[in-house]
Amino acid sequence: LTPSAAAARLSCRQVVGVAAGLADKTVAAFYEKNFHTAEQRNARLLERNRGQLADSLAWLDERAPEQWLNGSALCHADIMVGAAVRFAGDAVPDLFDLASAPRVAAWCRRLEALPVFAKTYLSFDAPK
Repeated sequence: LTPSAAAARLSCRQVVGVAAGLADKTVAAFYEKNFHTAEQRNARLLERNRGQLADSLAWLDERAPEQWLNGSALCHADIMVGAAVRFAGDAVPDLFDLASAPRVAAWCRRLEALPVFAKTYLSFDAPK
């Protein structure tokens, strides 16, 4: 699932890294919102997370492919983007605005239309 050509492999790894960062910031924001009382929540941290999520989306949107990142072949980066974006949208919808990244939204729609994605999708079940 990783391209063999050096330039394509680098692109794949960069996208995986940013998508993983997006997922990580989603976890941080989710924990802050759901495991701290309203009095304990750090509003500055949540706003910082919102900005980091938006920056990640903007970076991904600039690089979003017409089909898949590696042309006609699905690669690790495509899967990571689909998983991270779905997770962010489910876990912190009030901090995550996919409407600001129409190319990423289209990329994710293509991914979610694949039978393998529909078959393996588990809805987000937030810990309590």
